Amino acid sequence: MLALLSAGVAIAIEHHTMNCYFNETTVKTLEQGASQFITQKWIGRYGTAFAFATKTALAGAVGVAYKQHVWTNFRTTAYTIEGMNAIHSATSDAFAFFSLDFVTHAKLATFLALITWLVQSCYV
Repeated sequence: MLALLSAGVAIAIEHHTMNCYFNETTVKTLEQGASQFITQKWIGRYGTAFAFATKTALAGAVGVAYKQHVWTNFRTTAYTIEGMNAIHSATSDAFAFFSLDFVTHAKLATFLALITWLVQSCYV
């Protein structure tokens, strides 16, 4: 989890650094002697790749944190079978949020599952 979080933050910082470097800079075309991989088209591709890699690493960190918290929570709190099913499927099934056992007894897990849903819906 910490490795994914660190990777996501590092990639985001590199993306920001690249954007700062090219900010208010005239990008040369191939005819002006620019390298093939430093044209406007490729700079946009690099930015998209950085954004996708950042989103993937941070979403993976939240997913791992969710699973770790769920298993820790199972050791301390008793759940019904419906609640356990809802907890395990909350990151992939939106109907899991209708389980009262899940929402009332696993508040942090509910919050992490909501973050996962927001990340998936906002950037895809």
